[in-house]
Amino acid sequence: NAVEFSQPGGGIKVTLSLEDNTLRVTVRDYGLGIAEQHLENVFNRFTQLDATSVKEHGGHGLGLSIVKALLEVMGGAVSVSSKPKKGSIFTITIPEAPATEEQEDFDDGQTLFFTATDSRETQ
Repeated sequence: NAVEFSQPGGGIKVTLSLEDNTLRVTVRDYGLGIAEQHLENVFNRFTQLDATSVKEHGGHGLGLSIVKALLEVMGGAVSVSSKPKKGSIFTITIPEAPATEEQEDFDDGQTLFFTATDSRETQ
C-alpha cells in the first residue's frame, strides 16, 4: 500500500526495532495521506476510501483487514496515523513467542522466532 499510494518520486521509510521482546515494524510513506474521519475504517473488510467507479487504485479492500486479523492471532496489533497530503505511518507490533525445543536447536543467538498463538487457549 505504501508504494501504491505514494506520489511519483516519493519515498518510503521502513523501520524495524525490538523493544521489550516485541518486534515493531513502522512503514511511513509521504503520499496522499488519509483524512482523520476515515482512519477508523481503513482496517474494515471491503473498505476502500476511493469507492468511485473511476477509482485510481484497484483491489477489494481486504489487505489491511487481513493484516489486522493475522496480527491479532499472533497477539500483535496494527495502527495508523496520517495527515492528508503528508502521508501515513502504519505500525505493527508482534510479541516474541517463546522458542520451542526445535527452534532452540537452531538458534544462532541472532534470530527471533515469532509464532502464532490462539487467544482462546487457556494457560
